[in-house]
Amino acid sequence: MSASYDAFIKRLIEYRKNNDLSQEEMGKRTNLTQSHYNKIENRNKIMSYNSLVVLNSEYISADFLITGIEQKETVLNDLLMQCGETDKADFLYMAVICIELVIKYHGVVDETYKEISTKEIEVLRSDMEEENTADYSVWKCIRKLSNLTQEQMSQELDIDIKTYRDIEKGKSKPNVEILALVYEKLGYPPSLFFEVDNKNYLYAINEVWLRLPAEMQNIIEKELRGFLDFISSIRESSIVLKKERV
Repeated sequence: MSASYDAFIKRLIEYRKNNDLSQEEMGKRTNLTQSHYNKIENRNKIMSYNSLVVLNSEYISADFLITGIEQKETVLNDLLMQCGETDKADFLYMAVICIELVIKYHGVVDETYKEISTKEIEVLRSDMEEENTADYSVWKCIRKLSNLTQEQMSQELDIDIKTYRDIEKGKSKPNVEILALVYEKLGYPPSLFFEVDNKNYLYAINEVWLRLPAEMQNIIEKELRGFLDFISSIRESSIVLKKERV
C-alpha cells in the first residue's frame, strides 16, 4: 500500500471522527456495508472509484482527501457565482485560456511550479474542449504530457499494463490508491478523472491561479469581468430579439 493512499485513509478516519460518525454511518455515505467500510479503514480493502465519487458529490472533497490541500477560494469563485448555470462552463474555459497565456508569456512566481502549472492548464483546456469526443481520454492526455508510454505509466502506478489500458480506454475505473498515486507521482488531483458532472475544475484552476504574479491576476480578473459583461449583453439582446419576433 502506497504512502499516499495511507495518508488518504488517515484523512478519511479523521473526517469520520471529527463528524462523530460510526463506521456504519460512513458505510452508508459510501454505499458500502459496515463490514466492507471497516476493511477499508483497516487497509484490508481499497476504496473504489464509485465510493469516492459519492463522498465527493455529497459530503467531502475527494481532492482534499487525497491531496491534503483544502480548496482555496479566489476571486474566480466570486466571478463564477455571478454566472448563470449555462454560462459557468464558458467562464471557466475563458479563465483557463487567460491563465495559459499568462504562464506562456510571464511564467509563475516560483519557477519550480511552471512545468506542472503548464501541464495542468493544458489538461484542463483539453478536457473542456474534448470531453465528449469519442477517442478522448484525460488519462491519455496526461500520459502524453508526461512523455510516458502505457507501460511506463502502468509502472508508475504499480499496476499491470492491461489494467492501465482498460482505465485509459474507459473500460474500467481506477480505485482510490491509483488516483492517490497519480497525484503523488504526477501532481494531478483526483476530480480531474471523474465523469464530467463530478469534476471540480475550480480546484485545479485556483491552485494554478495562486502561482501567478499578482499583477497578472489583476489583468485576468479585469478581462474576465469584461467577459461576464459580454455574456450579460448577449443574453439581454437575445431576449429582446425573441420578444420582437413574437
